[in-house]
Amino acid sequence: SNTSPRAHGIAAALLAAGVNPEEMYRRIYAQVSLGRLQLLREALGTLVSEPDLGLSHISVDAGVTERYDVTSEELDGIVEHPRSITGTRMALFFRDLGYGKVKVSLRSTGDVDVQRFARRYGGGGHRKASGAMMTGSLDQVRTQVVAEARAYLRGELTDE
Repeated sequence: SNTSPRAHGIAAALLAAGVNPEEMYRRIYAQVSLGRLQLLREALGTLVSEPDLGLSHISVDAGVTERYDVTSEELDGIVEHPRSITGTRMALFFRDLGYGKVKVSLRSTGDVDVQRFARRYGGGGHRKASGAMMTGSLDQVRTQVVAEARAYLRGELTDE
């Protein structure tokens, strides 16, 4: 939904210059470290899906990057897994950073505006992808955000 004619023009120019799209796809999307897959396995083990509301979420504990010897960048895209579940309208990824801080990544499909929801917690982004940094334990933050996400998806939260 956020792709523009300019982005397609750049892609066309790259192809015209001889860039091999299969090689670029492989380099960007089709090769990951073993640690990233192990981390993904752990994260997917926490998956909760509520198909009646279209809400899905996953979590990782503090220290996960050290445990699997991965970079923070290798966590990018993890939230796409719960978002890909058929019927999911809002996906959440909770990452315990330690020190009482939790990063919440939000993604949506359809008409759900996660930027509006993220502003409740001082976060931001855009309609389909937003985030927020929250204070508290992973369990506290997850409990609060999931409860409010349920209300938001039901249309029960009107204030920001």
